[in-house]
Amino acid sequence: AGRFLHVPVTDVPACGAVRLDIVTAAESSARGGETARPAADDTVLENDHLRVTVDLREACISSIVDKATGREMVRQDAAVGFNGYVYDEYATAGAFNHQSSKTVADDSMHLLASRSTAPPAALVERTTDPTGQTVVYECAPAGTRRLRVRVHLPHHAARVDLENRIDKNATLTKESAFFAFPFALDDPAVHTEATGGVLGSDRESVPGSAAHMRAVRRWISLSDGTRHAALATADAPLVQLGGIAIPYAPYPQSLPRREPATVFSWVHNNIWDTNFPAQQAFDHVFRYSVAFSTAAEGDATHADELGVRTAAITGHPLVPVRARAAADADAPAQTRFLTLDDPRVRLVGVTVPESGTLMVRLQSVADAPLTCRLRTPFALARAVRTNYLGFATRDIAPEPDRAVPVDVPALGTAAVVLHLRPSGAGSTDGPSTRTDE
Repeated sequence: AGRFLHVPVTDVPACGAVRLDIVTAAESSARGGETARPAADDTVLENDHLRVTVDLREACISSIVDKATGREMVRQDAAVGFNGYVYDEYATAGAFNHQSSKTVADDSMHLLASRSTAPPAALVERTTDPTGQTVVYECAPAGTRRLRVRVHLPHHAARVDLENRIDKNATLTKESAFFAFPFALDDPAVHTEATGGVLGSDRESVPGSAAHMRAVRRWISLSDGTRHAALATADAPLVQLGGIAIPYAPYPQSLPRREPATVFSWVHNNIWDTNFPAQQAFDHVFRYSVAFSTAAEGDATHADELGVRTAAITGHPLVPVRARAAADADAPAQTRFLTLDDPRVRLVGVTVPESGTLMVRLQSVADAPLTCRLRTPFALARAVRTNYLGFATRDIAPEPDRAVPVDVPALGTAAVVLHLRPSGAGSTDGPSTRTDE
């Protein structure tokens, strides 16, 4: 079957490509082993930015220290540890239709039959490789056959990647499970990405909408003014903020105190009786990425930018493409086909409506209208401003440096159709600027 090459690839540009040439070596090189480390550090991960400590007794992350500031980013007196597992059982009966909307809860907690957290975990492995450092631990909490957690700290990144694999049996008992993420932030503004927009604890919401839970498109950002955190997930879109509500009206809180900087990821439940599975069995991985940064006082959009970038890493993984053409010494080592000059604007996607055209869809997380400039190395015959559906078109005149200015409304969307010249050639537009994906 040949050989498999595992190669770390760094500094891949956004909306671009890196060329890798596989050549025959003059002689075999020695295979690199794992980095040696003392046994005492088995539950500690550390890079240039973060120091992460895993607590096997509590089956959670007990500490994440920002090494640049020395600040602890995990709330130390939280009800549940960081990435800690919570399992609730309810006193309502399963397999009876249309009862969840008729059941009434109150502060007596009579509907909360039991609450469990994870027992002590066993260390499965601790590794270091060219991508980063990893700890894997496993336990068997209530409501599962097995919970296996993978904590990965990439080299040179202020980000922690988590994989929580739950293996569970089916049950008609009404149940819910959560993973907790208590951040050490002071009364933060919490923003959640929705489809086509951004909701927030400091923004108005539709009267009468659910106040105890939020549906998240890809990311959540938290900011107390200078410290920012982002939580991205591709697998668990339902969250509760600040506490865990009993899931029956009027949804009273079940924790002894509110934690405004804690996110509870609601990974599964069977409480809704209509058009919802009465019992659920699965073996599934719930993935999360957590990132941290600091910024100047009053930079309200920085946390949202962090959320966009964090979600892009896991939401749009690198795609390998086998290049069959002969090697060309003049081919660039890396290239980019699209750049945006404003980090508050996210590249949602690029499609090809017809031959010779590109439709670029954009979304802004800024609270005010803005103009971002789009650049491409391709020669353009025409640029057309439109919407996501391709309607309401009008021409855009490129600027002298060939940048295409695009007006994007506050927390809104825009699209541009680029008509390429038949040659498809053009010089690059000077220094590269970043995009989010």
